[in-house]
Amino acid sequence: MQLEINHKSYRLDYALHFLVYFTFTILYLLWKADKYFRIKPVLMVYFFIGGLALAAFSEYMQTFIPGRTFNPFDFYANTLGIFAGIIFQFIVIKKE
Repeated sequence: MQLEINHKSYRLDYALHFLVYFTFTILYLLWKADKYFRIKPVLMVYFFIGGLALAAFSEYMQTFIPGRTFNPFDFYANTLGIFAGIIFQFIVIKKE
């Protein structure tokens, strides 16, 4: 599905990739955070590395499905969702 804005076409699946990984990140951070919404930095690093590996692996696995290919923009949207979720968590912690 595509969205047209000012004669430019945007694929909506990139936004969905972003939202899925953003939500995935927020849920993980809420699960691992203490009652003050603090999380150990090492857990953040492990999650970021694991999230990137999951994003890359899920895109790579599509190469085995006929008619599908590795789409680097999907991977970038996944990575941006993870990064935005982590930044969002830091913003929430700073406000508390």
